[in-house]
Amino acid sequence: MIELLRDDDPGVRARAANSLGRVRADELPPGHSKRLHDAAAAIAAALVADPCHRVRANAATALGGLPADAATARALVAAADTDPVACVREAAAAARRRSG
Repeated sequence: MIELLRDDDPGVRARAANSLGRVRADELPPGHSKRLHDAAAAIAAALVADPCHRVRANAATALGGLPADAATARALVAAADTDPVACVREAAAAARRRSG
């Protein structure tokens, strides 16, 4: 799924971010928490750099459902404060509230 965040089609990237955001740590087999961290890092990178606002909005929403770390928190703050598209800023602000 992480690889799909780099697909040429923005629709595929948006759906990949959405799907990754639905993964729950308590549903993973023991020892797979690094994969969840890797997914969060990839989604945060998409939030910051993807040219498609729909991908960035889905990435922000996805991050709100994943365990927060410093990198994801910084990505959400940056998107909430500076993204040029209102729906991305709103999704990032909502995700920040959910993730604490």
